[in-house]
Amino acid sequence: MYDSSHRVARISPACIRVWRLPGALAVARPRSLCCSCAIAQREVNQRKHSITDKETLMVNARHLLACVILLVAGAVYAGEPININTADAESLASAIHGVGIKKARDIVSYRQKNGPFETLDELTQVSGIGMQTVERSRANLTVKSNGD
Repeated sequence: MYDSSHRVARISPACIRVWRLPGALAVARPRSLCCSCAIAQREVNQRKHSITDKETLMVNARHLLACVILLVAGAVYAGEPININTADAESLASAIHGVGIKKARDIVSYRQKNGPFETLDELTQVSGIGMQTVERSRANLTVKSNGD
């Protein structure tokens, strides 16, 4: 039985054999392919292989990109902890999980008004910073006085 999932371009009617079975639809199957049909079949097969190669390349590219992202993220998180008494707002926003640039500016503003932090837990004194936020980011942060 002819499998319709195999696409054959420009197949001539002379290359198809049709059987009519009792109580069934007609069944078509290609005979041996003529020269032009064989060339067309080869072209279709080559396109299938090139698509497969492109898909494989895309999958490999996605895996490579994921590895690069994980390596970069690992390098960022494995870096030195950020001193909350000297860091600018951008550094704080990248180091503290769940804190954006606005909240990081609030931390810097609080530090300028009230002096340097003595412990990481004092971050909870800043409006919008909770203990969970501090706990999630504890490995990325440190408290050092300005003289250290």
